[in-house]
Amino acid sequence: MQRLCPKYDAELKITNYKNGFKQGFKAGINAPIKRLQCGAEDGLAFVKKIREKFGSGILYTDETKTDIENLVRSYLNNIDNIPEKYRGVLYKKWYYDSFRRAVIKELKPKVPVEKGKSVEDADNVFKHILARLFEFLFISVYRETTFADIFSNADPNVFLEAVGISKKQFEVLNKYHIFQEDVLNNDI
Repeated sequence: MQRLCPKYDAELKITNYKNGFKQGFKAGINAPIKRLQCGAEDGLAFVKKIREKFGSGILYTDETKTDIENLVRSYLNNIDNIPEKYRGVLYKKWYYDSFRRAVIKELKPKVPVEKGKSVEDADNVFKHILARLFEFLFISVYRETTFADIFSNADPNVFLEAVGISKKQFEVLNKYHIFQEDVLNNDI
């Protein structure tokens, strides 16, 4: 029998899924809502195998990324390597994601910390500067112009106080396109 309306079929499948999920929930079937970190411990244990294969000094860099990812992928494609309770579609994806994240986190290069000093995460610093930069654009007296106009007309002391870095330091960051001017122009 041929269906005349494929859109109706798709809507029917969605409705049946929603109804089945609701009925299963009412019946007491435990449906997970929160993502599980079920493969993290196995991923950390797998790092030993990676170090045996590539050497103890292996790090997750651009040069070694494909080799490490291929080894992880080939390991996880074998269903026998995944615990039986995580072989369902959703659990398998969560297991795969947390396994992979644990391997990458363990093998990423770490900045050595000297005693008595702390190292700030660069991403957090840039996010903080960007948030302060948006505040500066909001309090600026120039309206409906481009970011370059606002930046060139800004008082260096006001910019330093509002953003937390000097105009000269910001120019160096902007030289490497860390902050995209077209996004800042759109926000103005």
